[in-house]
Amino acid sequence: MVLVLTVAAGVAMSVRLNAVSLFGEQGYSATEVSLSVSVMLVASIGGQILAGVVLDRSRTPRAFVPFMVCLVLGMVMVFAATGGMWALFLTMALLGVVTGAESTTGPYLVGCYFGMRAFAQIQGITLGVVSLVGIGVFPVLAQGAAESTGGYTATLIVLTAGSLIVLALSLLLPRYPNPDESPAGDEPEPSRADERIGKV
Repeated sequence: MVLVLTVAAGVAMSVRLNAVSLFGEQGYSATEVSLSVSVMLVASIGGQILAGVVLDRSRTPRAFVPFMVCLVLGMVMVFAATGGMWALFLTMALLGVVTGAESTTGPYLVGCYFGMRAFAQIQGITLGVVSLVGIGVFPVLAQGAAESTGGYTATLIVLTAGSLIVLALSLLLPRYPNPDESPAGDEPEPSRADERIGKV
């Protein structure tokens, strides 16, 4: 779970944080790229809401798979964005949906897999790893690789391969445990109505 979230965030943020130089190579001005980053941020809000709706209506972690498909499509679109504004906007919108969905999906998966016992600790560790590696390290490595190779082509190929890997991993996420199997499920349920009222 942490690997999927980290790599997904890392791929999308590598494009976002290096967008000016990346898309500048493909003929876009700094103003056009800045506008596309705004499109990405707006799309991330939509991704957050959409992921919440989808996950609440699903009983399987595979509900996250369509968002990983958006990640793959977004990375493929990076290669196609060569001067057309709509291609650039679509690319950044797809990646924005992923970043928004990822921020919603992380806490949801932690709750489903581990229950509410130690939820804050587990979520804090998960968020820390995703932020440190996915947001802090990935974009720096991507930019360094682009500078060392003289262009972004090799870097984009690696990032696209990473998106395909997390798509495959998201298909392999284990099912949610049953309530009586979860760490928070070992507390006995009150057997009488008065016990329920007393606990409330």
